[in-house]
Amino acid sequence: MELALAQYLGLRNAAGEVLRFQNYWINRTVKLAIDFGGTTTDLDHNFLPFGFSGISTDRQGDLKEANLVFPNNALARGIVDTAVAERWFATVRTIIPSDPAEPSASADQILFTYVGVITTASWSDANINVSVSTVLDAVGNDTPTRRIARSVVGSIPTTSSVRL
Repeated sequence: MELALAQYLGLRNAAGEVLRFQNYWINRTVKLAIDFGGTTTDLDHNFLPFGFSGISTDRQGDLKEANLVFPNNALARGIVDTAVAERWFATVRTIIPSDPAEPSASADQILFTYVGVITTASWSDANINVSVSTVLDAVGNDTPTRRIARSVVGSIPTTSSVRL
């Protein structure tokens, strides 16, 4: 039994603009049906060779950073430089294609969707490794940030003197 996995990548900047790629059908633009709160839209994804490490956890249940790997070329370097500097969001959808030979926008089975913030990148001669942190990891990356304020937690003590 053969199992084919395709991955769709969306990179969203602060202005809401999204670059969309897929890594399975070489040199083809493929549509993927994405549900936006009850409204399904077929969106084009261009081919870009990339790898995704997926999600892993430690024994305490903390999520570890996922990694995207791109070939080291001028196009990928330009996208990654901007994505790291502006802390873009990455959405990776891993699917099982219904027909590995021909793409289908709606008949594919989505296994999981991972959303994270692009935090760092490293280069070698052959590839670019991009770290993607989950948006739920607020302690490690301060995303999303919150401040302690009276409106959030109530009265805040201003001295160490406590009376009982």
